[in-house]
Amino acid sequence: MINDVADIYRQFMVNEKIDYLLVNSTNKFLVEYNSLQENSRYHLTNFSGSTGDVLMSMKEIFLFVDGRYHIQADLEVDHDYITVVKLQTGQKFLDEMIDKIPKDAVLGVFAQKNSQKTVEYIENRVKTKLLPYAVFLIFRASLYSALSIITDWKSILTKAFPLGSGILVRSMSLYPAPFIFDERVFSSIC
Repeated sequence: MINDVADIYRQFMVNEKIDYLLVNSTNKFLVEYNSLQENSRYHLTNFSGSTGDVLMSMKEIFLFVDGRYHIQADLEVDHDYITVVKLQTGQKFLDEMIDKIPKDAVLGVFAQKNSQKTVEYIENRVKTKLLPYAVFLIFRASLYSALSIITDWKSILTKAFPLGSGILVRSMSLYPAPFIFDERVFSSIC
């Protein structure tokens, strides 16, 4: 299951022309204590702790956790696919994450899932592509589709988002996916 989800993330990375992707546990309001259904990091790693973010490349997945979650992360993730980076007191997640990114690589960041300070910190240290939240919603709908949760997402999301910017149209063409829709999932997507 984790490998299937990772394949969807990696296809997203290819489509967006990024080498690395920051996968956050927060929602768009930067709340770390959200439901697991809203937690992108959980879908990728099965790690259910309230904090901890992921750096993903085409070959590796790194889950960064602080001392409160070392044991829990070891118990919940599949170590065949995920490397748990156990941050020690004084280590900063962003510094450790950036150290793993080669100089010329591009990191994809969903700006609305990170604070302005975090985005600026990252942009000053590594090549960054900011990904609009609408692209995240399309990607999440595609992921849910693969997990057999929803269908007919194009018409639903077209109604939910104006097409003025062209982001939705471009994203929909990059992430086509058939799936069955249900109201519970739609409310979590929008």
